[in-house]
Order: sequence, then C-alpha cells, then structure tokens
Amino acid sequence: MTCGKSPKNRPGDGQSAACLGVALRCCQRTSLAIARKQGYQLAFTLEDGLADVRHLDNIPRLLISGNPSLKAFASSIAQIQETDPVRVMHVDLDYVYDPDPAQQTKNINTLIQRSTT
Repeated sequence: MTCGKSPKNRPGDGQSAACLGVALRCCQRTSLAIARKQGYQLAFTLEDGLADVRHLDNIPRLLISGNPSLKAFASSIAQIQETDPVRVMHVDLDYVYDPDPAQQTKNINTLIQRSTT
C-alpha cells in the first residue's frame, strides 16, 4: 500500500504521519471486513469515542500511555462525549407575522417558548 509519499520522508515531517494515518484506516477497514467474513461480531477499532450497542463490530477505544495519574486518566475519560444532536425547527413565518405589533410580539414569544422546550 502506498500513499504517494516519498520513502525519504521521516517521522515528524508531517507527511509521513499523514501517510501512516491513511494506511492504518485502510488496514482497519480491511481487517474489519475479514473479521466479519470469519463470523466475528465484536471488534475494537483504532478510533476514540463512545461505543454504540447497535454497532458492536466498530467499538472505539481510548489508548492510554505514560501511566497517567488518576486525575489525568479521569480527565481523558470525561472528555469522550457523544456529539450533541442537531435540533432542527421548521417555522412558518405566516403564523409569526401579524400586522398588529402586540400580536406579533405574542407570536414571537410563543415561538421562543416552543423552541426552548
């Protein structure tokens, strides 16, 4: 497997690290495909993050090195969080706008109240 980088690149030059990252992701996908073909239902990946019980063939893990203190370890674990869901709202402005300023203010306030619940 090649990524188009010169063999003269050395670790720490940025390009080698990018090439290695591409190679590892490619190898991981290939390895997971082979494991699935062989009947494996669980697999740890090289990615950080939270596991999802619906995807047991793609369980992320946290790599720890350097024997961190308990405080540093706890901080690392606490930083792994689910991504925040995106809230989407469709607003029909015909129901918000009103020629009467008092009614329009009431409509806007109602909209704000609904969007914060």
